[in-house]
Amino acid sequence: MKTYYCKQSSILQETPKLRACSFDLKHQKCPGIEALEVVRLMSQMYGMSEDLERSYKSLFSSGMSIDTPVLQTIDNQYIPSKLILIDCRWDYEYNGGSVKTAININNGRVLKEQFLLGHKPEQPTMIIFFCEFSQVRARKLSNYFRSMDAHLHGVPWFPETYLMKGGFNNFFKQCCPFTTGCYIQEQERFYDKRRLEYSDNGRYFMNIPAEDQIYL
Repeated sequence: MKTYYCKQSSILQETPKLRACSFDLKHQKCPGIEALEVVRLMSQMYGMSEDLERSYKSLFSSGMSIDTPVLQTIDNQYIPSKLILIDCRWDYEYNGGSVKTAININNGRVLKEQFLLGHKPEQPTMIIFFCEFSQVRARKLSNYFRSMDAHLHGVPWFPETYLMKGGFNNFFKQCCPFTTGCYIQEQERFYDKRRLEYSDNGRYFMNIPAEDQIYL
């Protein structure tokens, strides 16, 4: 067990060891992406302040590197011009702190309505999902998103969809300057009964429409 300080508080927060996923989920459909590659993309898309620039340089001068390129392009022609980070954690976790620029969606119905219905995006868009460990919530929603994208559109609108390896837990440890607020664990805020309400009694349905369950 390692202990991490909340950036804006003196409260100590315990990070649990990764546990095996006991949920009946099919294999991961989205390729994984490392936290450091996410930082690279953020810097390319949004630019950085002087402080973040120094933090960025220190990350990559400390010997950290990525073995493989992130983009698994189609004929090397897909160049994303927009990056969307989707934090699939519960709202109390997201409100405590998240990756800079990330939006909070932990609801399959909202995810479908916001991105897959309506008009195709005008510019190539990369989407990166994550939750606390990217083991259950983000994996389930990213699998659903990828399957529904192909089912509804034939040729996917979002071919560059990824799951961030290690989730916010790992990102906070490796790339803390690129986060906001603190790291609130799923188990931190409420007693077991309240957490079970958030997770549909531990089953993590994520409000995916019943008629779409076959696409998980």
